Amino acid sequence: MKRQGQPLDYLKFSSLISKALDGRNTFDGERFIWHAADGCECPVDRVFYSAPPRLYIDEWPYQYMGHSVRYLTIEVPCRKCGSCLAARAKLWRSRAYYEVRHAQDAGVRTWWCTFTLAPEHRVRAHIRASRRYGNEDFSSLTKIIYSDFQLFLKRLRKRCKTRLRYVCVFEAHKDGFPHIHSLIHEVPGFPSMGKRDVQGEWPYGHSCVKLSQPEIVTYVTKYLAKDMRARVRASIRYGHGLAP
Repeated sequence: MKRQGQPLDYLKFSSLISKALDGRNTFDGERFIWHAADGCECPVDRVFYSAPPRLYIDEWPYQYMGHSVRYLTIEVPCRKCGSCLAARAKLWRSRAYYEVRHAQDAGVRTWWCTFTLAPEHRVRAHIRASRRYGNEDFSSLTKIIYSDFQLFLKRLRKRCKTRLRYVCVFEAHKDGFPHIHSLIHEVPGFPSMGKRDVQGEWPYGHSCVKLSQPEIVTYVTKYLAKDMRARVRASIRYGHGLAP
């Protein structure tokens, strides 16, 4: 009989069971249920199963399992409902606020930027998305534009001989095409950059660049709760105050 769920190595399965038993979760003798949806309105069930080799039958948490297959159901957030979108926006808002405060305390600046694509670059993005991903939906276009954004950051670093940290949110226009809201943080101990430096390295369309204040964080991250299509990209360990 075909089992329902995803098979897991017994060591990984054991690790998940250990984490599940640390919280307010249930075990009915055959199935573990891990409630990890964190207030999601429409949680999704992920089912895993495994059975320990006989050599490990006495090790916790298998000592009461016997040698039969056991199942673990994890209730995970759907990432689409209002609660999930609000939680995502709150998480990134706190991270961005920390980065802005960290930059201010270190005596460096944060730039608030909005980037759009001109018509000719929109056509180029559609063609590249179609060739690379086979479609031109919002997710595929975001990946293409993000690769251009990464090249923009690379040129900006080289031009100013500096390092920087960033977070960017991809929001849909009324016509569904993505544009970027971004916070770019200077890093202590490295040369600063100016407005002309930032605008000069974005050749793909219009750019609006201003010095940021902590209050701008809410404006930048609110789109994460507004639209489930919105995407966020950031520096490694963004929100932990570590240099890239």
